[in-house]
Amino acid sequence: RDLMAEMLLRLPQHFAPWLRGVVHDEVIVSVPREFSRDAARELKAAGTFEFRGVPITCGVGPAGERWSDCYSKD
Repeated sequence: RDLMAEMLLRLPQHFAPWLRGVVHDEVIVSVPREFSRDAARELKAAGTFEFRGVPITCGVGPAGERWSDCYSKD
């Protein structure tokens, strides 16, 4: 929880209206299509930091029109 809170606090302020929720270890955002690549880059940057000497890394799933599009079909 503390690491997720740290990540959310590190997000730029313009993410506030896009934030839809946090589910377990995922942050759900709804951004305008034209900002999706920049948003993914900013989310990854906010979720990548060091905590007490331990590197914390972050992955970003693919963008999609609906939630189910954001997961691999494999």
